[in-house]
Amino acid sequence: MSSRALPKPSKRIATLVKMMESLPETLQDRVVQHLREYILKSNNQQLSECLIYAN
Repeated sequence: MSSRALPKPSKRIATLVKMMESLPETLQDRVVQHLREYILKSNNQQLSECLIYAN
């Protein structure tokens, strides 16, 4: 196991964590799922744009 410490999260991430922690656990799960889907969709969209402009 690595003894390397994790980098300090950005202020944006720290704010998001505080907001999430204020929610009930069931709602936290829903928000995580929505964020996961949003991030995957955004990443796929960026990849598609890169492939379009590369050709």
